Amino acid sequence: WGEGLQGKKIWKKKSGASVSLTAYVIHNAVFAATLIYGVVLGSVAYMFNGALVLPILIWILVGLYRYKTPTKMEKIKTIVLFSIIVLMGVFAFLGKNTAVEMIMFLFLVSVVWAELQMLWELYKGSGTGSFEIRTNLVWLASNAFFFMYSFTIKDWVFFVTTAALVVIQIVITFMYLAKKKKGLVHEGEGDVPLVHNERLVEEEKNNIK
Repeated sequence: WGEGLQGKKIWKKKSGASVSLTAYVIHNAVFAATLIYGVVLGSVAYMFNGALVLPILIWILVGLYRYKTPTKMEKIKTIVLFSIIVLMGVFAFLGKNTAVEMIMFLFLVSVVWAELQMLWELYKGSGTGSFEIRTNLVWLASNAFFFMYSFTIKDWVFFVTTAALVVIQIVITFMYLAKKKKGLVHEGEGDVPLVHNERLVEEEKNNIK
């Protein structure tokens, strides 16, 4: 649901401003890896999770490639990460489960990097762009739950990872709210301030005349 809202906003506004392309390349790779990992483990839950979210993430990534101008580095990251996914699939086919588990672990850790990229993308823009705050809040709630759950089962790797994600997503939330409070909106590929002052509006009208 949360990612669906983000995708809908990108395609509706025909813009990917303030949404990190790198973050969604990583998210796509992570859920593709989750699907493969589920097949290796024989876990219906993992397979269902990967198969359910991956199509939405692909839709978002296509939208970002269409409405943003990917840098050379972003294109390289896309090729590298999806090459790793292919390699993971080969390892799974060959029955090299340890290699599959190592790649899955690296992808899980990379989610923290993805969220940092999202934070940076929102920070460097003057407005909120096409960023969908409800998507962030859905993931925040999910990670907060798994943060507490990982503590109870003493899964320290997952505990540290989810703790980092919760902190980053809280910062993102407050940054978004601060920008909205300033009345910043997005138009096209650039961020511009939303003018509330009626006198300034009239001045603009006069300048146009």
